[in-house]
Amino acid sequence: MDFTNDSTPEKEISSEDSVQTTAKGAAPFPVAAIGASAGGLEALRSFLENLPEDTGIAYVVIQHLSPNHESILPELLERKTRMHVHKVEDGMPLHSNNIYVIPADSYMSILDGHLTLSPRKNKEGLFLPIDFFFKNLAYVYQNKAIGILLSGTGSDGTDGFKEIKAEGGITFAQDNSAQFKGMPKNAIDAGFVDFILSPEQIAKELSDLLKLPYTSLSASDIDLGKEAELRRIFIILHNKKGVDFSLYKQTTISRRILRRLALNHQKSVEEYIALLRANNNEVEQLFFPLRPNIQNW
Repeated sequence: MDFTNDSTPEKEISSEDSVQTTAKGAAPFPVAAIGASAGGLEALRSFLENLPEDTGIAYVVIQHLSPNHESILPELLERKTRMHVHKVEDGMPLHSNNIYVIPADSYMSILDGHLTLSPRKNKEGLFLPIDFFFKNLAYVYQNKAIGILLSGTGSDGTDGFKEIKAEGGITFAQDNSAQFKGMPKNAIDAGFVDFILSPEQIAKELSDLLKLPYTSLSASDIDLGKEAELRRIFIILHNKKGVDFSLYKQTTISRRILRRLALNHQKSVEEYIALLRANNNEVEQLFFPLRPNIQNW
């Protein structure tokens, strides 16, 4: 299926789509950052061909691009989707259901719902634009951050995945269908990947996740409205792991709970409590990422 934007009338950004931000400078919708390098174009095409145009996510593509040639990546990608595809300019606002492509030789970050660019100064040193953006996205968007690593060589993206998971986001890596397996495999081997799938399957899984309450909630939604449910989870963890999480920073563990809900495709905290009671492995999955913080108490 091959869509072109030429057949689609230009969409006007409504007032409802105007950029609003949270206290940390995040727009109120999820952002999926897609890192790719060698062999990534074909993977990106397959991903977009299978991705609905109305997921409510903003997509940011960080592709390793040659600084010696003008990139036509936005034009190539827009042939595979009805979403608008933009080459990022400094200060460009983010809107959901749009795709943003980094220009060559640039670092990119996100603040107050806008993408900012800074030039690569050291032309000789290691250049890791995927890690740079992933880390910034994790800090600002927390559980609304989604990281995707497609075909490529090297290790760019692995450290960024670590930060996304630490902040409660979700990570995807391309499976053995990757033309160049180094970049996704490095993140997989490091243990920072939640889903290992083909680009087509990543698109489907992403669509399914958005049907769950995960990305529409913040950690404070559990803190303020579900205190009784939180206490029940604390009791289960105390009984099975001997740690009193009522003394722990609740926004952090709430993000962990929201994340585990999404990974288990569950729609409520009540369902997750039942899973914790029945499944010791799930208790370990919730508890394990929190251990370094517990050791620092």
